[in-house]
Amino acid sequence: MILNTCKYNFLALVPHRDTRLLLRSWSASAFNASCPGAWSFPYLVPIARLKRPLDAKDLKQLGIILRNDLNRAGGKAVSLEAGSIEFPLFSSEKTFLYGNVLNINISEDFYALIEKSISMNFSPLILGTALTEKPVYKGAPPPETVFRAAALANMEITPMQNIFSLEWKIGRLYWLPRRHVYIL
Repeated sequence: MILNTCKYNFLALVPHRDTRLLLRSWSASAFNASCPGAWSFPYLVPIARLKRPLDAKDLKQLGIILRNDLNRAGGKAVSLEAGSIEFPLFSSEKTFLYGNVLNINISEDFYALIEKSISMNFSPLILGTALTEKPVYKGAPPPETVFRAAALANMEITPMQNIFSLEWKIGRLYWLPRRHVYIL
């Protein structure tokens, strides 16, 4: 039975491949420890739910703003602790995104640039590692993560049969500029 045929658009921060590989081994151990949602979400940070995908110009401009925001926090994203946020994909069931809470504080300039395209912001920002039916996962937390290299991308999610069955597509990656501070 298909629960939902809607497609949802998101703005996502995609960490460098090295970080995603580290989280992949955690997923295997979490899945083996009875966390069925451990393989159900890509290793990225959903920033906002969108009404429509963003264009390349907006993603590049957002990358500059986000790099400046990261520079104010020491230049890199650092995991603070494990946590979860409500991640609504189904009207009949609550779903939660579980993973590492990151130290990223996104400025108002970031959201102001795309305010007409956003239907919902996520806070705190979480590097997703699993979808769960409850806000707390009792197993071992994901490994600590630190990354400087990351990209912004559009992501499309289509829920399939249940909360652990999603189809997702990640659009073209727009890498954040290096450590330089850009004046807008």
